[in-house]
Amino acid sequence: MPAQPIVVLVAAVALAVGWYVGRRAWRRDREAAAAALRQLEAQLARERAEEARIQALLDAAGEVVSDAIIVVDPRLRIRWATGAARAWFGLDLAQPQTVMTAVRSIEIRDAVASAAHGQPESQTVRIRDRIYRLGLVKLDDGDTVIALRDDTELERLARARRDLVANVSHDLRTPLTSIGLLADALLTARFDDASRRTAVVAQIRDQLQTLQTLADDMVALNQIESGRALLKLQPEPLADLVRSVADRMAPQIEAAGVRLAIAIPDDLLVLVDRMHIVRVLTNLMDNALRFSPPGGQVAVGVEPADEPDRVAVSVSDEGPGIAPGDLERVFERFYRADRARTHRNAGLGLAIARHIVGGHGGRIWAANNPGRGATFRFTVPVATSDPGRRAPP
Repeated sequence: MPAQPIVVLVAAVALAVGWYVGRRAWRRDREAAAAALRQLEAQLARERAEEARIQALLDAAGEVVSDAIIVVDPRLRIRWATGAARAWFGLDLAQPQTVMTAVRSIEIRDAVASAAHGQPESQTVRIRDRIYRLGLVKLDDGDTVIALRDDTELERLARARRDLVANVSHDLRTPLTSIGLLADALLTARFDDASRRTAVVAQIRDQLQTLQTLADDMVALNQIESGRALLKLQPEPLADLVRSVADRMAPQIEAAGVRLAIAIPDDLLVLVDRMHIVRVLTNLMDNALRFSPPGGQVAVGVEPADEPDRVAVSVSDEGPGIAPGDLERVFERFYRADRARTHRNAGLGLAIARHIVGGHGGRIWAANNPGRGATFRFTVPVATSDPGRRAPP
């Protein structure tokens, strides 16, 4: 056989063997690459599932967290927010919004800018007439976490506590000072007339009664607020309740030189705790007497209420009225509005009345009369004539 064909044959065999071996290696490499790709896809799927789980947990936590938490990017665009944040500020995450257009707080904008320079700090901000505690965290990716806690109620309670201490101190100091001066007079002065000594002793007794009233009102308010004062509801003639208060207050009405007008049907029955509603009527009528001028009139009446099966009891006076800003606050304990405070009940009477009325499922409010004076109203449930039946709530 010639040499050249043999060489060609050997080369062809070698090429075939090489192609065969290479093809098997390529198949192995392809299968290995496919297996690696499948592993990568599985890993990515697991990571996406974990990311989705974490996002779901974050969203769920965001719905139950009571604070407003907002995540913004470096351009202050909102990326995520808790349910509280969406509710408080009307955020719509489906629409592009910045924290300035949504929350409208320059203080937050400045705080985020400070955080970008490494100066984050907690501070108090006021947004839409509410007080918030602001906290910031700067993230590594440039985003910023804004946390807002609504401290409006805490601030109100803190202010009420400060007012309580200041007003109790004031209301204790006045009668105690008077008692001290009157006691010194008894010790040092010579009274030739026994009636003068009796008058001084009577003044001391009046000041002690002021202290006793303050103590009683504070105890009563504490019992009512804590739920320890139980209400025993039963049908009562409303006119009889008002007349009993008027009879008890007859000396005060005469001393004030004020006329009392009662316009309540005799057959109107209300479902109330007699003792507590008498206290409400007493506090409101006492307040009206103190601010009615001599010759004026205090009117007690009844009118239909907005709520079904209830009536609104009204106590009106012809005094100076109530400043519009005080209409809501006169029912706060010790609130120092001139109308609400009296030297005897120390500003607790209206607070006690509010809690008693609330215990009856009603509401109490104040309004200025056209012209002059003010009217306090509170609602109570109507009872049927049958004592064994109760009016619907």
